[in-house]
Amino acid sequence: MRRYKSDKQLHILKITADGIVSVANIPNTLQAMQEVVGGYIEAVYIGMGVNVICNEEGTLLRLPYNEKAVNVCSGFSDFHTRLFGTIFFVGAASDRFRSLDDMQIKELLKYLEVVR
Repeated sequence: MRRYKSDKQLHILKITADGIVSVANIPNTLQAMQEVVGGYIEAVYIGMGVNVICNEEGTLLRLPYNEKAVNVCSGFSDFHTRLFGTIFFVGAASDRFRSLDDMQIKELLKYLEVVR
């Protein structure tokens, strides 16, 4: 299993509101994370060392509902919330974010297969 060790980059899985899924590397900065979601970030732990990062003001900004992301989160854990706009999954560490490893990406993609 490959782990991405760089503290300068985060290996993420991104899902846009229109359902486009991609694996990407982004700088490990608040600004880069805000650019992905289009505003202030909110992190929600969904289990197995994974956080989902979304726009904190998604509802207020009337961003489109991200059904695919919600379905993946629901399949991955006991997740009961709504997500709006583009989101991404990132690894969770005790005091910081970290890259997803290959196994976490594989598990998340498995739930995408179920919801297609």
